[in-house]
Amino acid sequence: MHLERNVILELERCPQCGVSNPLITKQNLDVLQAIEGQIAWYSILGQCSKCKKCVMFEGYANRNNIDTNGRVILLTILKCFPEARNAPEEIPQRARNYLQQALESKHAPDGAVMLAASAIDCMLKDKGYKDGSLYSRIEKASQDGLFTSQMREWAHEIRLSANDPRHADDDFEGSTPKQVDQIIQFAEALAEYLFVLPARISKWKGVNS
Repeated sequence: MHLERNVILELERCPQCGVSNPLITKQNLDVLQAIEGQIAWYSILGQCSKCKKCVMFEGYANRNNIDTNGRVILLTILKCFPEARNAPEEIPQRARNYLQQALESKHAPDGAVMLAASAIDCMLKDKGYKDGSLYSRIEKASQDGLFTSQMREWAHEIRLSANDPRHADDDFEGSTPKQVDQIIQFAEALAEYLFVLPARISKWKGVNS
């Protein structure tokens, strides 16, 4: 991944919205971090043309690739912030596929909401909650102690948000980026709670037994 002139190249997806092959252009901010001989280390700011959000990049440039005004012309990029998010490997494969697709389609909010809801549905089913509506399964999970009361409330809010794009009612104006972030955060929190932490604890016990 590198900056050439004012464009970030070889970045598969925007870390902010997940759009593939994003057009991210450098903004007027080159922050010199350090100089080591002929190498200069920089932080630069790029903006995605799709979501209009910014991403910070860090990397190095040969001093020959810095113009007379101190602007970077060619930069080898080593890190970006935020980093692209990936679904945890510890969760069931179907749920992981849905969650990964949701993360990669945040630029299409209605689709991302439904994909994240499907990931949540798969995780519940993997824990044995397969019968009835999603509402009843959330209630049963709460009664069994799988969900805290706060998680139950959050899960129902997510369920209702995911219903809107599926039903396509006349008064529905489309999912918002805020709703996408909320439902993905819940799916990631649920994955952490149900699968990731138990897997890490089991691994830790195995190492220390």
